[in-house]
Formats: sequence, structure tokens, C-alpha cells
Amino acid sequence: PIRGRYIHSSTALFSTDDGKASASSSSSPDSAPKRRRKPANLSRFRQHVNPLASRYQQSLVSPSASTITDAFSDPSKPVHLDVGCAKGTFILEMSALDPDTNYLGLEIRPPVVEFALERLTRRNLTNCHFIECNANVDARNVTRAIRAA
Repeated sequence: PIRGRYIHSSTALFSTDDGKASASSSSSPDSAPKRRRKPANLSRFRQHVNPLASRYQQSLVSPSASTITDAFSDPSKPVHLDVGCAKGTFILEMSALDPDTNYLGLEIRPPVVEFALERLTRRNLTNCHFIECNANVDARNVTRAIRAA
């Protein structure tokens, strides 16, 4: 008997009982469908969450002046606040171009903040940081912490 395992939509690898393998080309409709693979360097996230949902109405973070001081190498620099920063592409690029300004990204989706912080770590920037929070709820606390730093 012949057993088959698809490794490509047009090629099937067959092994016989004697252990020998042979390839067979096929372009019939019975072939396995092509599957698009996501590149390893891209991450997919939920595109939207409802910031008015009850689970987001509680303060997720209460940043203090020490949080801001620890986040930036020079907290006395002016701060550019990016509300809804997503993966942080804009402020990561801006912080590399403008080292005289601190960039703080606010994002409501925890996995996206983790991804942005990983990107920040790889770039080794000291004038950029990301905070997980709902700007509707936490903006006042964030701006107070920035002023206090």
C-alpha cells in the first residue's frame, strides 16, 4: 500500500511499505490547497477593542513620576504623547530621528504594547516608552506623571 503526505500543492511525497520514497507531481483539484504562511517577523493583533467596554473603564495603570523618570534617560526633555500608538512605528521612527524629545505611546491592547516594547528593546532607544492604558480613563494620570517628572 502507498501512503501520501502533501508537502506542496503540486507535489506529494509517497512512501511504500519497503521504506522507499518517491515524489509524484500532481496538478489535479484533489491536490492540497496552497496555504499562505505569515512571515516570521510580523505579528497579528486584534484590530479594535471597545474602549467604552466595562473591562477597560478601570484604570489599567497608574503611572507615577518615577515611572516616567525610569522610562527616559533624560525626563526633562519635552514629551510627545501618542494616543493609540498601535505597534509604535511612528514614535519609534521619530525617537530615532529626534533624540531631543521623549516619546510616550499609549495603547489599550496589552499584546500590542508588549510587541512595541520588544521593538523598542531591539532598537535600544532611551527617549521612547510605551504604556498600556485606556486614554479615556488614564490620560489625566499620565499627563500628571509627565508634569511631575
